[in-house]
Amino acid sequence: MVSPQHLDRKVFSYTEVQAEEIVAAFAQSAGFLRVPVSSQLQRKLEGLNRRPIDLELHAETLAEYFVNKRIPRGLRISLRPTLFAGNEEFRLRFAQILNKCSYDIMTLTVEFITKELKVVHNEIQKAGINAQELSELKEQIQIKLDKYKQDNEKQKRQKYNRDTVDYERGRIYFGTGWMAMGEMGHVA
Repeated sequence: MVSPQHLDRKVFSYTEVQAEEIVAAFAQSAGFLRVPVSSQLQRKLEGLNRRPIDLELHAETLAEYFVNKRIPRGLRISLRPTLFAGNEEFRLRFAQILNKCSYDIMTLTVEFITKELKVVHNEIQKAGINAQELSELKEQIQIKLDKYKQDNEKQKRQKYNRDTVDYERGRIYFGTGWMAMGEMGHVA
């Protein structure tokens, strides 16, 4: 079938009407592609409710490190002085300043998590979910969220225990390798 407007070019194309007729038989059978509203709502609720779990666990973990005067591996600053590198007093003060910076970053993070939690809780309330929809989905979502929280708690516990062992052994791991705590002035 050659379109009248393309006779001289020997090209083929469908008219809009022809294309619609050909596709029409299958266009209505693609229902599997459409996600039910309840599934969309469930995904939205799960996403909204995972965020506070992540934030709260992160803040709780940082608070525990802070209370125990420990710095998580991810916040240990591995800078070393180039000037006065042979001076023990300078190296110790240098390390103590870096430790203070790490503790301040932990405090800053917890402070901003507190602010972000308020925003996230407001977003959850504004999600526009009526009581009926919420009650139907809440149980399903809660099971998934509980599992999600358990998995995150397990991961954070493993990291905390790993870092505790570092401190008990008197060794701190930086991206550049292991160091004795005395070398970097860490408080055990």
